[in-house]
Amino acid sequence: GSSEDISVRSASTSLPLLLDAATSANLRITAAAGLQLRDLNADGSAFASSGATGQLNLTAADTIHVVDKILTAGSVNLNATGQIVIDGAIDPETITLTASDDIQINNALVATHLITVTAGTDGTGSISSTSAGTLTASGPGNTGEIRLTSGDVAGAIQLHGRVESAADMTITATGGAINGTAELLAQSLRMTAATGIGNLNPLNITTGNVEANTANGDLRLQNSLAAVYTSLSTGTG
Repeated sequence: GSSEDISVRSASTSLPLLLDAATSANLRITAAAGLQLRDLNADGSAFASSGATGQLNLTAADTIHVVDKILTAGSVNLNATGQIVIDGAIDPETITLTASDDIQINNALVATHLITVTAGTDGTGSISSTSAGTLTASGPGNTGEIRLTSGDVAGAIQLHGRVESAADMTITATGGAINGTAELLAQSLRMTAATGIGNLNPLNITTGNVEANTANGDLRLQNSLAAVYTSLSTGTG
């Protein structure tokens, strides 16, 4: 489909930009400051694309805060030089969240193809979710993949909302630990960490194939299925 390009600037360096948009095209937005996607006209969404394969590509020079729902069928790509905070639901085909700092998920992310969440692209950044911050990737024919990655120098992954992938799930915290009270469901689950996997409390998993390796710290898993464990390793745990 057609595309629209928007560049937005703020008169204040201390206040975020507010944006509410609707389009029948793909939308590319570049913000020279932090930006909030907020429902300003009470229509139920902060961004809506009526196109069958509508896309939202948003790049911001600070924090991106999704306050209200993003409604589009194609893909949502958010890239922030600061943090990303998700308070509004997002449910397209593909979701990509990329932040230099932390990513906080407080509402549902649902995709039919792929969810990719990458925090700490500058080396330091964590991923965390609340119980309402669920992640689901599920499409026709048991397709759907989830990839979570925190900062490679420092960055933990703390998941308290259910995370479910119809196919593969990969969780990587090479600068920290992987913990949380969430149930992790996938056909195949691969986890890599620096300082522990389920070291605070055992991770609840439901999967038939597990690979879990941590350089240091404890490794504790509680699986509700009989599984093939292709690799389990700890360093000083």
